[in-house]
Amino acid sequence: MSNYDMKKYWNNLYKQRGQLNELLDNEGLLTVCHPDKPLYYNKLFDFFEKKAFSETIQKCGLLLNKVVLDIGSGTGRWVKKFVALGATVHGIDIVEEAISKLKRKNLPGTSFQVMSADKLKFPDNYFDVVNSIVVLLHLPYEKQEKAIAEICRVTKNGGKILLIESTFMKNYPEHVFPNTPQRWISLFQKHGCKLIIYKGQEYFPLLRLFDCLYKTIKKITEKDAKDRSTIDLSYNTQKKAGIVKTLLKKVFSLSERITVYLSYPIEYVCPYIFPSSFSRHGIFLFEVIK
Repeated sequence: MSNYDMKKYWNNLYKQRGQLNELLDNEGLLTVCHPDKPLYYNKLFDFFEKKAFSETIQKCGLLLNKVVLDIGSGTGRWVKKFVALGATVHGIDIVEEAISKLKRKNLPGTSFQVMSADKLKFPDNYFDVVNSIVVLLHLPYEKQEKAIAEICRVTKNGGKILLIESTFMKNYPEHVFPNTPQRWISLFQKHGCKLIIYKGQEYFPLLRLFDCLYKTIKKITEKDAKDRSTIDLSYNTQKKAGIVKTLLKKVFSLSERITVYLSYPIEYVCPYIFPSSFSRHGIFLFEVIK
């Protein structure tokens, strides 16, 4: 059973990363995407999330004066998109610091509250569009269906629900609770939604290959280091081992950067080469039918 405390995890993460490189990372990608990775890595994921969002949100029609709920607003990446489209946006997040920062931005037509997706304090049939980008996957399974029921409750008849969620069921950390595409779809259908769009999202085959190679090499080098630790090595031998370790880190960093940059053009063609089941996330658009 997971010891994951959702609120504690995200509050600690914001405290650790919230002030980090704010001038360089004005969207807070190092907090809301992959905190253990460099900024250039996170920008790759952000780029294709925004691409998928922009393509899918067009199916929601004109958003001028529409009322939108943005779940897990974080640093406001998606709030700003909806504001630019003329919508009135209500943003929620469980992290008080994130909500405080968003309020200080004074974005037009917005309001923000500390709130969890499974306990929405809005009336029935209130929103034209509900947006949830890689948020529900961070809710433990017992909270996910409650959140989905709440999302469907507050969305108007004929309203749209847009989400990007994890569909990769292997090797996920304790703060991620993925579902298969079929499971995400059935959960929303159970609460009165019709699927409009489903597409695979985040293929990144080069990165996945690179990660496999890195983990294999790391395992070998760690075993070698463990074996060496049982032997009384000379100072020169230890020094050489340290130089090799530093060199390997630099080679890894450069190789990862090259892999990330090569992934941009490759990702464009992945949906035409691989089945959606190969992707690690999916983008979904539902229409509420009551």
